[in-house]
Amino acid sequence: FNLGFDVAVAKNKLNVSIDYFKNKSSDLIDRYTVHSPPNVANSTFLNAMELSGSGYEVSLEYNNILNSEKLDWSANLVYNHYSVQVEKTGYDEPVGIGYPGAPGMCCAQYILIQEGQPLGQIWGPVRVGVNADGSIQYKDINRDGVVGFGSIDVYNQDQTLIGSALPKFELGFQNNLRWRQFDLNIFLRGVFGHEMIHENRLF
Repeated sequence: FNLGFDVAVAKNKLNVSIDYFKNKSSDLIDRYTVHSPPNVANSTFLNAMELSGSGYEVSLEYNNILNSEKLDWSANLVYNHYSVQVEKTGYDEPVGIGYPGAPGMCCAQYILIQEGQPLGQIWGPVRVGVNADGSIQYKDINRDGVVGFGSIDVYNQDQTLIGSALPKFELGFQNNLRWRQFDLNIFLRGVFGHEMIHENRLF
């Protein structure tokens, strides 16, 4: 579904476009564990995942900011905001992905995919201080009295949502310049309000 609204004023010198969109992607493919036998292998690919997305985009275009026989300049600014939600995973439990690698961190999950939750959730332990021996002190997330990473199960249980990999908004700024017989196009793009994972430090 897409709803658009366009306005042009001052003899098309200023153009404004506003778009709202909403979509759903079904039958996405992922690898799933199955029983073998009767299946030939213990994993197979199935069309079982579903995502939904929505957002809006605003575009401001200003033509002929400078306009002469020798010099011409037009610019376009685009702002967009969107969100993606996981509707179905095809799994009984939340899906953990993103492994820093072996040895040592072969099974740590720092991206969690859950039904009914936004896509791109970053999970991890919460640092609360430093122990007397200089080691990092972490928060007991599941409140079982055990805070430590002697096993991968304890590590995965003492994690919580610490960020999002999807940006809150994006900006694009395009400039078209002409001087005599020369053309110059400058395009700047910005992504804001998201977190990134430093995998080397995580490892």
